[in-house]
Amino acid sequence: MKRVLFVDDEPQVLEGIRRSLRPKRKEWNMVFCNTMREALVEVECHPTAVVVSDMRMPEMDGAEFLARVAALRPDAMRIILSGQMDEPSAVRAASVAHRFLSKPCDAKALEAVITHALRLSSGLGSDMRSLIGGLESLPSLPQAYLALNQAVANENVTMTDVARIVESDPGMSAKILQLVNSSFFGLPRKMVNISQAASYLGVGTIKTLVLANTLFHALGTAGLEAAERERTRSLLRARIARRLFVDRSRAEAASTAALLLHIGTLMLQSRLPIEHSANVALAEHRHVALHEIERERLGVTHAEVGAHLLGLWGLPSEIIDAVAGHHGSWSELTALDVRGGVRVAEALSTEVLSEAGDTPEAGLPPSVVDRLGISDAVSRMRDEFAATAPGGSR
Repeated sequence: MKRVLFVDDEPQVLEGIRRSLRPKRKEWNMVFCNTMREALVEVECHPTAVVVSDMRMPEMDGAEFLARVAALRPDAMRIILSGQMDEPSAVRAASVAHRFLSKPCDAKALEAVITHALRLSSGLGSDMRSLIGGLESLPSLPQAYLALNQAVANENVTMTDVARIVESDPGMSAKILQLVNSSFFGLPRKMVNISQAASYLGVGTIKTLVLANTLFHALGTAGLEAAERERTRSLLRARIARRLFVDRSRAEAASTAALLLHIGTLMLQSRLPIEHSANVALAEHRHVALHEIERERLGVTHAEVGAHLLGLWGLPSEIIDAVAGHHGSWSELTALDVRGGVRVAEALSTEVLSEAGDTPEAGLPPSVVDRLGISDAVSRMRDEFAATAPGGSR
């Protein structure tokens, strides 16, 4: 039975949660603590799957408490449940909390978030959950980090300038979307447009979130080269995915999913660099797809890792599904939805960026292009990329 810990210094709040979640008592081992010191003893002594904490407590705030929880149980999902949290506090909590919920929280909403967390954790081994759970942020590239640092130091910087930098980097983009989609901001629907999210948060919040919480992590020379290549591919994927759709909301979701498609690769590269390098080398040696080697040696693929991470952060389900399923069979695609658009963008970007000697994992089957009704759009983009490639043809 999974252990779920609730921490709040107001007894009536804990009692309200206890009553509202009473139907789950046969499925979850629920523990309620009035102090964070008591809660830390519980976490240290017992495996804990989910920790739900208030932000403002007498002994320490929720951000400090969850940081200690992360050190003790990195595989535990960490949730802030608070009715009194200003924007700076939300930014601090963003470095250690996976989700944010506002008081008063509807019982069904709280139950759904916890249920989703437990379902996510069941798909991965404890070691991989610990690696992902302990990840505060994804690595951003020095180019993007330095550009943002320079931009926010300029008093005349515009939100458009900042948004353009954020939108160019998968790590920054993922963290911005995590914060803006938290219930702290109370948006009526999930936001998937990164430029809009950056504009909504504002320059000050982004500066604190990205710079003060050290979104940039040194990767080493080999890691930086691979990350830079992925950044180039991710930007092209996002561009292609957006242009496949007439509907604006689908275009935004597909573009964001395409940008974050290999976020799991960034995670593995930053947290398991030796294993990741070995997997890449073995895949090249065997001439097989990387995800096949990951399944064999890690028991999980970068697609599943990425989807798990984005799920923890509460990103929209259509983005999570697209990331999770980007190695699926082409036969599964019968209509141009977000997942299908991302698959097409991945294949076309690989085709465009392939070089002599490359062996792309999969081309873009003409039958799929016809079936999805995107022949004209794909043909136009191929002609455009061929015309702009070095030498005038590709």
